Parts: sequence; C-alpha cells; structure tokens
Amino acid sequence: MQKLLRRCRFLLLPVGALVLVAGTWFVFLRQEEEQVEGVHSVSNMSNAELVSALFGEDKELSNQAAVALVYHGRHGEIVASPQTRAVKIGSEGSKHIVVILRQAWSDASHYYHIVLLDPGGTILDQVWAPVSQVSSDVCDVADPPEQDGAQFIIRASVPQGLESDSDIPYAIGVSGRNYRVKVPRADFDRLGLCRLAVEGHKFKVLHPKMEWQRRRGG
Repeated sequence: MQKLLRRCRFLLLPVGALVLVAGTWFVFLRQEEEQVEGVHSVSNMSNAELVSALFGEDKELSNQAAVALVYHGRHGEIVASPQTRAVKIGSEGSKHIVVILRQAWSDASHYYHIVLLDPGGTILDQVWAPVSQVSSDVCDVADPPEQDGAQFIIRASVPQGLESDSDIPYAIGVSGRNYRVKVPRADFDRLGLCRLAVEGHKFKVLHPKMEWQRRRGG
C-alpha cells in the first residue's frame, strides 16, 4: 500500500508541473489577446466613445480614435504619427474639436491634415497643407489666438532648390478643394505656411491670402 502511495506521489508531481505551466501560458495568452483587442477596440466604438478616447491618457488609443473619426472605415489603412493630437476650442456653448494629423502619402510627400469636428465627432471642415520631412515643420496651436486671430499656424521649411528671394509656391486643400498659391519669401518666414482660425463652423484661412472667397452653396 505504501509503495502504491509513493508511486502516486511521483506521478502527481509531473502532472502538477504540467498544470502549472499550462495555467501560466493561459494567463500569458489571455493578456496578449486583451492587448491586441485594445489596439483594435476603436473599431467598435461609437463617435461619442471615440471623442472621449481622444482626450484620454492612453496616447496610442487616442491616436487610433483620431484616425477613426477622420478616416472612418479606412482607419485600418492609416497609421497615426506621433504628432497626432486633438484640442478643444471655443466657449462652453460652442465648443469645437480640432484634430491635427501629420501624414505621408510617400517618403517624399508629407502633409498636415487639420480637421474641425463638432462635439459629437462629426466632421465640419478640413484643411490640408504640404510640409517636408524635417521635424522642424510643425503645427502650433495659439491659445489665446494671435493678434490676427490665428489659432493654428503651420510652419514649414522652404522647399529645396528655390532662390533665397523667390516666392514660395505650394498648394492648400480647403473643404475638399485644392488651391495653388505663391507667397513672398518674407511673408513665408514671418507668417508661416498657413494660418487658420475657426469662424462659425468652418476654418477661415488668414494666410496665405487667396483670391477665392467661400460662397454659400459654392
């Protein structure tokens, strides 16, 4: 009888070890699964939840929420850059959200995508502006606004190959339409590439001065 008990003990030791290892692997795999689910959890979020995530402490989730709100069903194709951020502007009665994304169409083509949202996460207006790959190209947020009313200022380096006194040519996209402009070098250095304010429920381009004016229904 004692010999039988000893044999049972010897058998129980490896079985217990196997159970312990299996349990450890189960916990590890479950944690990995939860982390993966967390990365993709924005897919099932409502707009209200995405807006809340924008201003949460989890930076990765905030970036994913910004991309999901701006690009909707295509958010899986877009990678949020470290410069992605969101800010609230306006008074309590008329608050807006502005999402600032820096994206790249290719290695040589970078741009800022500035998106105006209402408090519920609905897109109201958008602006695109080209920048270079250098880290000194930035979008500053002015709070309070600067003297000319600018709340968002995109500053970029001068494109390579231009003479020091040449006008700076570039394109800006506003509300789905593209406009080509030329800015004197002195104004480009002093005012930046683009200066924006929020007026009503739209962006107002303060700089550069363009010949068009947004018309109702136009």
